[in-house]
Amino acid sequence: MADKSILIGRYLSKPQKRSDRAKINSLYCYLENCREECPLLKKNKCIHNRILSSGCIYGKMSRENGPTQRSNKYYSFISNAEKDIKDNNLKMPETAYADYLINIGDYIYLPYAHMDLCKEISFVRHNLYLLSGIPFVKVENFTPEIIVIAAKFRPQAIFGGEIKQYQSEKVPLFLLHVKYSMPDHYDAAVKLDKTILEKTPSTDNIKTVVGTLDMIPIGKIDGYTINDKRQKVLSWDGTTLKAECEKPLLCGYRGKNYIIEYEPVANETKIQITDDKLIFEIIKEHPEVISKESFEKGR
Repeated sequence: MADKSILIGRYLSKPQKRSDRAKINSLYCYLENCREECPLLKKNKCIHNRILSSGCIYGKMSRENGPTQRSNKYYSFISNAEKDIKDNNLKMPETAYADYLINIGDYIYLPYAHMDLCKEISFVRHNLYLLSGIPFVKVENFTPEIIVIAAKFRPQAIFGGEIKQYQSEKVPLFLLHVKYSMPDHYDAAVKLDKTILEKTPSTDNIKTVVGTLDMIPIGKIDGYTINDKRQKVLSWDGTTLKAECEKPLLCGYRGKNYIIEYEPVANETKIQITDDKLIFEIIKEHPEVISKESFEKGR
């Protein structure tokens, strides 16, 4: 059968020692039209590009060993690899540390710690303690009944005793993500079991979320600060950002602030939102911004 994977990124590793070999790591995706269909790859991110992770159900990583520095083929190997990566736009996607529910192709990604211990949920592979699980469930198997099962599940530690962090931290996050990502599924789960409502924290008390510029409605971040509070936003039209910056302290004297205009990378420029109405708008469209920290501040 023909390999239908798509090459989405390459990384050239140059050896530190003359006796070590150069290496090319190649990242492939088996999801058809992955750059349009994968919500992470749209942002040039990938969960398969991670160390100590089961990765993505659609991902594959391969390694090609090249020559050592002692070989007369070494420099041509390096040159060809660098040219290939540049000419074909094969820079490796950023590592995605996604800790929220995502619909990727025919699967639902459920990266909530300890949930993959639940045998009643049809994960691709369950957590076997010494062997990590693959936290993907087929879309058709992720039903309202499964949401209830996941919310009521009480995982046990390998040496006995309940892992209480699951119910106190993971379940509230999971239910909030389901509520805003898959509202029909959430409503159906509530009809099956009213305790789902009790386990779902209110977003009304969440005082802050961290998002990126591409999540923010135009004209609604004036006065906010970005880039570690070094820039105060004056205007943002979706392309160009105008901001006021403090001049650095030089020789004991701080000069007047100055104005800059530039085109930021919208999906990488982080901004902390504290306005209640704007928080709710963002959460409705981007429930992934709800983190453990947001939940703790909202309790």
